[in-house]
Amino acid sequence: MRYFVSLQEIKEQATQLPASERLELISAVIQSLQDVPPIEDWQFLVYRPHPWRKQLSIKGRKLLAATLWQDMLANQMTLEQAAENWGLPLAAIQEAVQYCETHQDLLRLEAEEERHRLQGRGVALEPNPTARIDYLHLAVGLGSRATPLPCKRWRSSSASSRSRSWWV
Repeated sequence: MRYFVSLQEIKEQATQLPASERLELISAVIQSLQDVPPIEDWQFLVYRPHPWRKQLSIKGRKLLAATLWQDMLANQMTLEQAAENWGLPLAAIQEAVQYCETHQDLLRLEAEEERHRLQGRGVALEPNPTARIDYLHLAVGLGSRATPLPCKRWRSSSASSRSRSWWV
């Protein structure tokens, strides 16, 4: 007989565990999700084999549905703007948003797993305060003294593209 526990119950139990045991619990939950076959039939989303990640990706791209969705939220894009930005049909964007909104528990678990794996490798996840200040300094500028910092120029055979450049 299988006993089913809601993700909310797992979350409540996990908060009472030490960090190392919490990571084991998250790994076990993700492992158990591997055995669950996809139920929905998606037109633009596919499963891409990954050692621990189970969320769906945009068909034909190495683009997780959650990446697209989070980009939309962070940049306050409409569905149409996201479709134009990513070069995807509007229906693909709608499907990715629907998937992400209905699978938020999975996305949260995977984000937590990725955070733990990065921390385990010593990757600093907190932003560098000095870099933030430098970025804000460049973004705000120094009035008339502000000059953008040039970066690598685009290389192209057309004359019109030579005038375009990337800026920090």
